[in-house]
Amino acid sequence: MKKGFTLIELMVVVLIIGVLASVALPQYERSVKKSRTAEVLMLLKSISDSQQVYLTTFKKCADNLSKLDIRIPTENMAADNGDGRWHYSLPTQNGKNCSAIATNSKYFPGLTVSITANFDPYKVCWNCSGTECADFLTMTGLQDKAC
Repeated sequence: MKKGFTLIELMVVVLIIGVLASVALPQYERSVKKSRTAEVLMLLKSISDSQQVYLTTFKKCADNLSKLDIRIPTENMAADNGDGRWHYSLPTQNGKNCSAIATNSKYFPGLTVSITANFDPYKVCWNCSGTECADFLTMTGLQDKAC
Protein backbone atom coordinates (compact mmCIF):
# COMPACT_ATOMS: atom_id res chain seq x y z
CA MET A 1 0.00 0.00 0.00
CA LYS A 2 1.45 3.37 -1.04
CA LYS A 3 1.44 6.28 1.35
CA GLY A 4 0.72 9.78 0.03
CA PHE A 5 -2.00 11.96 -1.42
CA THR A 6 -3.96 11.34 -4.57
CA LEU A 7 -4.30 13.98 -7.26
CA ILE A 8 -7.97 14.49 -6.36
CA GLU A 9 -7.10 15.18 -2.71
CA LEU A 10 -4.47 17.73 -3.72
CA MET A 11 -6.88 19.44 -6.12
CA VAL A 12 -9.52 19.71 -3.39
CA VAL A 13 -6.99 21.29 -1.00
CA VAL A 14 -5.89 23.80 -3.67
CA LEU A 15 -9.55 24.61 -4.41
CA ILE A 16 -10.28 25.22 -0.71
CA ILE A 17 -7.23 27.49 -0.39
CA GLY A 18 -8.34 29.41 -3.49
CA VAL A 19 -11.85 29.95 -2.11
CA LEU A 20 -10.50 31.10 1.26
CA ALA A 21 -8.07 33.50 -0.44
CA SER A 22 -10.80 34.97 -2.64
CA VAL A 23 -12.88 35.68 0.47
CA ALA A 24 -10.04 37.01 2.64
CA LEU A 25 -8.19 39.20 0.10
CA PRO A 26 -10.90 41.88 -0.35
CA GLN A 27 -11.24 42.17 3.44
CA TYR A 28 -7.48 42.53 3.78
CA GLU A 29 -7.35 45.22 1.10
CA ARG A 30 -10.20 47.10 2.79
CA SER A 31 -8.37 46.94 6.14
CA VAL A 32 -5.21 48.34 4.56
CA LYS A 33 -7.21 51.12 2.91
CA LYS A 34 -8.89 51.93 6.22
CA SER A 35 -5.53 52.22 7.99
CA ARG A 36 -4.35 54.60 5.27
CA THR A 37 -7.42 56.76 5.86
CA ALA A 38 -6.67 56.88 9.59
CA GLU A 39 -3.19 58.20 8.76
CA VAL A 40 -4.49 61.09 6.68
CA LEU A 41 -7.15 62.05 9.24
CA MET A 42 -4.61 62.19 12.05
CA LEU A 43 -2.10 64.31 10.15
CA LEU A 44 -4.66 66.70 8.64
CA LYS A 45 -6.13 67.28 12.11
CA SER A 46 -2.61 67.98 13.46
CA ILE A 47 -2.00 70.44 10.62
CA SER A 48 -5.31 72.14 11.43
CA ASP A 49 -4.38 72.41 15.12
CA SER A 50 -0.97 73.85 14.19
CA GLN A 51 -2.68 76.33 11.90
CA GLN A 52 -4.81 77.45 14.83
CA VAL A 53 -1.68 78.10 16.93
CA TYR A 54 -0.04 79.93 14.00
CA LEU A 55 -3.18 82.02 13.47
CA THR A 56 -3.31 82.94 17.15
CA THR A 57 0.34 84.00 17.10
CA PHE A 58 0.62 85.77 13.73
CA LYS A 59 -3.05 86.71 13.04
CA LYS A 60 -2.97 84.93 9.68
CA CYS A 61 -2.87 81.39 8.31
CA ALA A 62 0.47 79.83 7.44
CA ASP A 63 1.14 79.62 3.71
CA ASN A 64 3.77 76.87 3.99
CA LEU A 65 3.86 73.61 5.95
CA SER A 66 7.40 74.31 7.12
CA LYS A 67 6.12 77.32 9.09
CA LEU A 68 3.90 75.13 11.25
CA ASP A 69 5.00 73.50 14.49
CA ILE A 70 4.54 70.00 13.12
CA ARG A 71 6.96 67.53 11.61
CA ILE A 72 5.94 66.18 8.23
CA PRO A 73 8.43 64.06 6.25
CA THR A 74 9.83 65.92 3.25
CA GLU A 75 8.63 63.25 0.82
CA ASN A 76 5.05 63.87 2.01
CA MET A 77 5.29 67.59 1.20
CA ALA A 78 6.35 67.02 -2.42
CA ALA A 79 3.88 66.77 -5.30
CA ASP A 80 1.88 63.53 -5.46
CA ASN A 81 3.84 61.23 -7.76
CA GLY A 82 1.88 58.01 -7.22
CA ASP A 83 4.30 56.53 -4.67
CA GLY A 84 1.50 55.45 -2.32
CA ARG A 85 2.16 58.10 0.34
CA TRP A 86 -0.24 60.84 1.31
CA HIS A 87 0.97 64.22 0.07
CA TYR A 88 0.01 67.32 2.02
CA SER A 89 -0.14 70.95 1.01
CA LEU A 90 -1.64 74.25 2.06
CA PRO A 91 -3.72 75.86 -0.66
CA THR A 92 -4.10 79.61 -0.85
CA GLN A 93 -5.40 80.61 2.56
CA ASN A 94 -8.52 82.71 2.94
CA GLY A 95 -8.21 85.16 5.82
CA LYS A 96 -8.90 83.29 9.04
CA ASN A 97 -10.20 80.13 7.40
CA CYS A 98 -7.13 77.90 7.23
CA SER A 99 -7.19 74.73 5.15
CA ALA A 100 -4.95 71.82 4.23
CA ILE A 101 -5.33 69.16 1.55
CA ALA A 102 -4.03 65.63 1.06
CA THR A 103 -3.86 63.39 -2.00
CA ASN A 104 -2.78 59.79 -2.57
CA SER A 105 -3.08 58.95 -6.25
CA LYS A 106 -1.91 55.34 -5.91
CA TYR A 107 -4.46 54.02 -3.41
CA PHE A 108 -7.13 56.73 -3.74
CA PRO A 109 -6.94 57.94 -7.37
CA GLY A 110 -8.76 61.19 -7.98
CA LEU A 111 -9.54 61.73 -4.28
CA THR A 112 -8.61 64.98 -2.54
CA VAL A 113 -9.27 65.23 1.20
CA SER A 114 -9.32 68.63 2.84
CA ILE A 115 -9.80 70.07 6.29
CA THR A 116 -10.79 73.67 6.88
CA ALA A 117 -10.68 75.34 10.26
CA ASN A 118 -13.10 78.23 10.37
CA PHE A 119 -12.11 80.43 13.28
CA ASP A 120 -15.06 82.79 13.56
CA PRO A 121 -16.91 80.86 14.96
CA TYR A 122 -14.50 77.97 15.45
CA LYS A 123 -15.57 74.94 13.45
CA VAL A 124 -13.56 72.24 11.71
CA CYS A 125 -14.96 70.94 8.42
CA TRP A 126 -13.85 67.92 6.44
CA ASN A 127 -14.41 67.79 2.74
CA CYS A 128 -13.40 65.62 -0.15
CA SER A 129 -13.78 65.48 -3.87
CA GLY A 130 -13.37 62.68 -6.35
CA THR A 131 -14.95 59.37 -7.28
CA GLU A 132 -14.15 57.62 -3.98
CA CYS A 133 -15.38 60.47 -1.80
CA ALA A 134 -18.57 58.86 -0.49
CA ASP A 135 -16.72 55.62 0.32
CA PHE A 136 -13.93 57.57 2.04
CA LEU A 137 -16.33 59.59 4.22
CA THR A 138 -18.27 56.46 5.18
CA MET A 139 -15.11 54.47 5.94
CA THR A 140 -13.76 57.20 8.20
CA GLY A 141 -17.02 58.09 9.90
CA LEU A 142 -16.81 61.70 8.70
CA GLN A 143 -20.12 61.61 6.86
CA ASP A 144 -21.72 63.89 9.45
CA LYS A 145 -18.75 66.29 9.71
CA ALA A 146 -18.45 67.09 6.03
CA CYS A 147 -19.23 70.67 5.04
